[in-house]
Amino acid sequence: MVYQLRLQPFGGSEPVKRRTGRARRAPQVGCDVSCGSMLSEIPRFLRTWAEVPSPVLVADEAARLAPATMQDLRRMGFLAPAEPARAVGCQACETDHAEWVESVTGRDGELHHFIVCPEKGRVEVSPQRLQHWAVDFTPLARALKEGLRAFGTLQAVIPGRLWRLGRASLAGRSHELWVVREASAAPGPDLARAIPINGAPAVFFLGWPPSRDFLKGESGVLLDLFRAVHVRGAGLHVDRAAVERRMRALKAEAESAETQLRCCCG
Repeated sequence: MVYQLRLQPFGGSEPVKRRTGRARRAPQVGCDVSCGSMLSEIPRFLRTWAEVPSPVLVADEAARLAPATMQDLRRMGFLAPAEPARAVGCQACETDHAEWVESVTGRDGELHHFIVCPEKGRVEVSPQRLQHWAVDFTPLARALKEGLRAFGTLQAVIPGRLWRLGRASLAGRSHELWVVREASAAPGPDLARAIPINGAPAVFFLGWPPSRDFLKGESGVLLDLFRAVHVRGAGLHVDRAAVERRMRALKAEAESAETQLRCCCG
């Protein structure tokens, strides 16, 4: 039996542009504790970008973040500089076009960046417009590992998509802990095959919940990571007690349903 944790929303968010297919609402999550920074943009940011296959912010997307939010995301390790843009849109003319970037060292010893506009000629581009930021969800996995007191080494089994946290005792049973991202999308089957079913896996998913048959076997547990990890003050808080309460409740519900099924079938 696979148990799956469902959440109540603490706030909505606008989804980013997604892959083709039926439109879905952005994932919503809940918080059982009083989180000092819950009104910030960080939880909404993490929920939204967890569903992006290659989560990299371009300069315009980063500029739309509040300066304090950008600073907090960098400080907490969720954003790191990525490879700069190799092409950029022209802002020197009224035509909507993008050009390849040429970088040269000037007489001042500094690196300068240019594009060639068909109308305006050579145009210098500021380094800020080329800056990309990679979204890293590892801090969530690390906080979860420490908060649930898992033994073992944090390992990125599939970088950016699957993390092994180690083993922890939860709700009276030993579980192998995992964090998975994009489990409901195309990489889902490959991610599921990478998780051994004989270790009573407790899998915390980021983004849209995977299907109930994501985990094979009777001992797998599917949990929403945002049910366990919350933004509080200047860091992350893990509610271990809430996770264990929910796991016990789901187990009791499953056992009750199985008993009723046996009674009905005689």
